[in-house]
Amino acid sequence: MLKFPYYKNAGARLSYALKAIIILALAAAPFLCLFIQARPLSAQTNAAGKTVITVKSKISAEGAMHREVITPGDAKTVEFSIREFFGENLRPGTGENSVLEEKIDNGLVKLSKNFEDAEECAGILMVEKDFYFTARQQIKQSIPQYYDREIMDSVIARFEFELPSPVIKIQRDKKNLSRQFGSFTVNEFVLNAQSNMDLFYQFNNIWPVSAVFIIFAAIFAAAKFSRRLDFILLPLLAIAIAFLFAAIVILAIGESPFAALGAIVTGAFGSKTAALNLLLSATPLIFTGLAVAFAFNCGLFNIGGESQLMIGAFAAAAFGYYINVSSFVHVPLVILAAVISAGLFAAIAGWLKTRFDIHEVISTIMLNYAAYALLGYLVLLPCFKENGPNPQTKQILSSAVLAPFFHRHALNYGLIIAILAALFIWLLLYKTTTGFNIRAVGLNAAAAEYSGVSVSKMMIFAMFVSGALAGLGGAERVMGVFSKYNSTAFVGYGFDGIAVALLVNNNPIGVIFSALLFGFLKTGGAFMNREIGIPVELVIIIQAVIIFFMAADRIVKNILKLKD
Repeated sequence: MLKFPYYKNAGARLSYALKAIIILALAAAPFLCLFIQARPLSAQTNAAGKTVITVKSKISAEGAMHREVITPGDAKTVEFSIREFFGENLRPGTGENSVLEEKIDNGLVKLSKNFEDAEECAGILMVEKDFYFTARQQIKQSIPQYYDREIMDSVIARFEFELPSPVIKIQRDKKNLSRQFGSFTVNEFVLNAQSNMDLFYQFNNIWPVSAVFIIFAAIFAAAKFSRRLDFILLPLLAIAIAFLFAAIVILAIGESPFAALGAIVTGAFGSKTAALNLLLSATPLIFTGLAVAFAFNCGLFNIGGESQLMIGAFAAAAFGYYINVSSFVHVPLVILAAVISAGLFAAIAGWLKTRFDIHEVISTIMLNYAAYALLGYLVLLPCFKENGPNPQTKQILSSAVLAPFFHRHALNYGLIIAILAALFIWLLLYKTTTGFNIRAVGLNAAAAEYSGVSVSKMMIFAMFVSGALAGLGGAERVMGVFSKYNSTAFVGYGFDGIAVALLVNNNPIGVIFSALLFGFLKTGGAFMNREIGIPVELVIIIQAVIIFFMAADRIVKNILKLKD
């Protein structure tokens, strides 16, 4: 009976196991080599008995391609291979429009041809996209091109691609195939149905990538040795950490972080229209961010920005349709209606807080549902609803429209109103007695009341202004973008405003830049999803991580060992 040594020490047991594995591998190597050598080259047949045609393609960085096809030597299969994998009008021979045919062992034939441009080959399409940080290449291989049922039912094509840089992902009919690493790829396909294979690889642009790392390093260095700029540097560090988390997620799903970031940048700044879309996305977020920030300065957490914006939007739609006056009167009148209606609706939560000590988080959440139900009922009334199946109001009159900046784009003067509103709120909070009282209540309500400040009045006033700002955002969407009220068109603005405000610690001026960041992520994220297939939910991950680290700024300081 064989006896194996027993080692009490764990390290000795591990060493013994490794030695055993190495000895077994060395013992099996000769038999494996004999098995491989014993397989004849004519084994172009798989386990299912189908003939295997091997298609080898070597792509150069300039887009040229050398293709070799190893196929059975019968005339019909050779003709099929030339038409399918080289071109319909090519024939065996040595000329420019010919395919070189060479007989090899076991009845096989090697067909080969050089293409100065890979797209000259049948079934190949090259797509190049520039995403700032990367030049992304896509090879589309169509299979099969030419229909021959007798051959295709009995053939499997084995595609081998050698690329000039590592492959990122491989797809068949838009579905990801198994992950492959390096610049060499192998995939087998049954040719009994038409489909497409897409291979993606890229060349990284060194200078833009280096610039990103230099900027991050500079931010870290500045935060490491100075506390004076913490109000700027900590949000930037949170953003940097969020993008690092996103990069890990992108790598996990088999994509390139540089391509994703480049696609986001391209989607937000790649053209004039893209930049205008960014500003258009950011405009309502400035209003809702200001609404949350103003309430926070008074120690109130307004979660009802969504419903307040919708109340303002509905009021704007109603006054925009039913009142027919000149635009010089109509526009400010509609804005005033939206501001007052949304402000009064938000002030309910302030009154409940001061009168019954009901927490504003609870009351604003409940008021959200009340607003959804009320507006859902009002929009279906014949006096408001337009003809048709959609639950939306009638279109506002032209005299109530906010003029756009450009002829064929919806970006309008609401952006100017948003920036002016941010400046006004900053002046109100930091340059007036009322603003001082509001911030005093937010810092310590008991001390503020002891010093003579009416806490109840300040809280109700703060909620009124907060709701008015959100309602102003709803008015901008109706008067400048949609021209009518539709409840499904306003989803998300209010809750995104919470993130916008938290990112800059409720600073009114900072809200402008925070809203631009979120507009950048929304606009660029949609482009990223269209162009490279990364789910748009990645943007939500980035936003969530940013807010997490901003809400827990001490975590950022501890991770990076910053001065407190």
